[in-house]
Amino acid sequence: VALTGAEADFSQCTVLFESNEALNGGAVALLGAASIVVDDQTVMQFHNNYASIFVGAIYNLYLGANIYTYANCFIHYSNYLIDPVDWNATFVFVNNTSGQRGSTIYSTSLFPCARSKGPALNLSATFCWNSKWMYQWSSCTDEIASDISSIVLPQSAVSAIPGQLFQLPLLIQDDLNHTVPFASLLTATTSNSSVSIVDPQYSHMSSNYLIVSGQEESDNMVELTLAGEQVWHATFPIHLNR
Repeated sequence: VALTGAEADFSQCTVLFESNEALNGGAVALLGAASIVVDDQTVMQFHNNYASIFVGAIYNLYLGANIYTYANCFIHYSNYLIDPVDWNATFVFVNNTSGQRGSTIYSTSLFPCARSKGPALNLSATFCWNSKWMYQWSSCTDEIASDISSIVLPQSAVSAIPGQLFQLPLLIQDDLNHTVPFASLLTATTSNSSVSIVDPQYSHMSSNYLIVSGQEESDNMVELTLAGEQVWHATFPIHLNR
């Protein structure tokens, strides 16, 4: 099922998504503010679904502004006033897989689904609100993922030898602090014209390596342009050794 800007109401329904395949979201793909509506009689089961790229069960792509309330989540209750911990809808996820990232639920951002806990947002409980959310593995957060949320950069200069591979010193994380393994490296430039980036077909950050050629014992800044489903920029210092 693929929805664009629409709402699918599964209130008072029992539905099984089984053995489906797609590029993103083997069972359900929600695009551009599309959403699923459930109530206390809804039962949604997702078994053996597969996606070539992102998550086997439910995929959500929305590049609009984050509105930090679960009433704007891509999965929401028919009665907006009911707290997610009190939802009585049942979700069962079994053996949903993907070729690249995530097994069960993926969203560009999880923040619209975050439940407020006092003045703070409790992201870690998202889609793990109560025992009605049944996952194959013991930790439901391991089955949930988002797009890039933060990039942790080195605080000091990275050492490299001209013309030799060096590992990119970046920690790329999603909303739940999971490592993002597949962030496309779009461009790499430096602040010094005597330094060039050699790109021997590095199509993903999972390769995690670059080659820098330039003057020995020189200091430079490397700027990377990365893309998950949104574009990010990261800059870090590098020192070329002998």
